[in-house]
Amino acid sequence: MGVETRYMRGDTWTINGHTGYKLQLTKNGSLRVSSNAAAGNVAVYFGLRGWIIHADSSTEEFTSGTPSTFITIPVGQQDTDYVDRSGNYTPSQKVMVATDAVKVIVYIKFGTGSWIQTTGIFITEQIGAAQLDSNQWTITLNTYRYYDSDENLTYGEWRWGYTLNSCIDGFSWSVAAAVIGKRLLLGVGK
Repeated sequence: MGVETRYMRGDTWTINGHTGYKLQLTKNGSLRVSSNAAAGNVAVYFGLRGWIIHADSSTEEFTSGTPSTFITIPVGQQDTDYVDRSGNYTPSQKVMVATDAVKVIVYIKFGTGSWIQTTGIFITEQIGAAQLDSNQWTITLNTYRYYDSDENLTYGEWRWGYTLNSCIDGFSWSVAAAVIGKRLLLGVGK
């Protein structure tokens, strides 16, 4: 099983009819920021949803239909600068074809409020996979939480692109088995 680190870049492209920031093996692109706020002194949560996107633009979700929380910043955490924070998520195994790509969207939630879709929409290239593997992802975001007592607002922000470490580590996919002569070889994405 080949395992990749895919960085959330600041440059965009359109793959299989879907537009988003690039999710690739190298860092690059402009610095991007997603900023939200909510009333009260509350915890901040980051969650993820993900889809396989097919060549005809149709999608198949590999998350549960609602964002899966992978980072929690508790009440009382007052950041003075952006901080790299990481959490884990394991996608379900999904059958793919060579022209498929993977799309993930980062969400934010304040306290017991509803999930909010951030501007962080990320798409791979057509990766040539026959399967998205059910391998644990470690997702790192460059985050910021601050409570302003004068405004009674909690701010939650995160950044990606440029040389930042916002990424998915443990991204794993396999290619189709191929018969060569009498040998069966299973190719693995790397």
